[in-house]
Amino acid sequence: MKKSNLRYIVLAFLTFFICMNYSCKKSTTSSDNGEYPQINIKVADTDIPNGTGSYDFGDVNVGETSTAAIFTIENLGDAVLNLDGTPIIVLGGNDSGMFTITQQPNTAINAGVTTSTNLMFSPTSEGAKTATVTISNNDSDNNPYTFTLNGTGITPFILDYVGNWNGQWTNTTFNSTGAAQLEVTADTDQKTVQFVIDVDGNVLGGSDPDPITLGGTYGDTGINISSTVNTFGDLTLTIDAEGNISGTAINVPNQFIEKIDFDGTATSESININYTVTFTAGAGGGTAVGVFVLNNVAG
Repeated sequence: MKKSNLRYIVLAFLTFFICMNYSCKKSTTSSDNGEYPQINIKVADTDIPNGTGSYDFGDVNVGETSTAAIFTIENLGDAVLNLDGTPIIVLGGNDSGMFTITQQPNTAINAGVTTSTNLMFSPTSEGAKTATVTISNNDSDNNPYTFTLNGTGITPFILDYVGNWNGQWTNTTFNSTGAAQLEVTADTDQKTVQFVIDVDGNVLGGSDPDPITLGGTYGDTGINISSTVNTFGDLTLTIDAEGNISGTAINVPNQFIEKIDFDGTATSESININYTVTFTAGAGGGTAVGVFVLNNVAG
């Protein structure tokens, strides 16, 4: 045998030996036939990459809980993927207590099969919150599998107004005034709000009226009230998320009043509403102006 041929045979043997015992073996735990697991995690159709991936729950009201986010754990390999941590999923970080695992995944995932886990966000205070998810597994290329959870706790703006308010109304045109009280309640489950207003004195040319109740709804963009009540007729009022007030009352039960327009501002401490009464032609036309000023009793 030629020396060159012998050299090739020896090199081939050494390469085969080294490959079988060291460098050609994937480091991931595998079955004896060279098959390997491969973990991947996604939410819906979006992959959450290991180490750099994140999921954001967005804004959630303090004291409430987000809808569950479903994380799908895939085995893209050809051997069983084992989730071998105890617990299976570990939440870490200062804010981890505000994130909850509501469904644990299966621990053994066959090739080509998926399992899932559900996570929720329940902020207990305002501000940005974060936690780290760690999943130990037998795919050593991705062990552990980690990603970040984010969310922001917010206080519903409606809670700025819930409570009791005291103040007064003043008609600057006719130099009349009286006390005013307001009670605001809200149903945070139904997203409804109720204003009970009690104004004293000679209101719109009449005697001291009974308290009136205004009902409406609220959402991210503001409060919307639409009610038909004694004293003010068909009243619509809007307070947007920045506290700007606008509204109109028509069909006022007073033959001399055509309409009442409102505008103003509201904060957690005070409500200031300007109003303009427009008189009918039969009353000689013209307008009268005034203001409601209310302060939060709790403030």
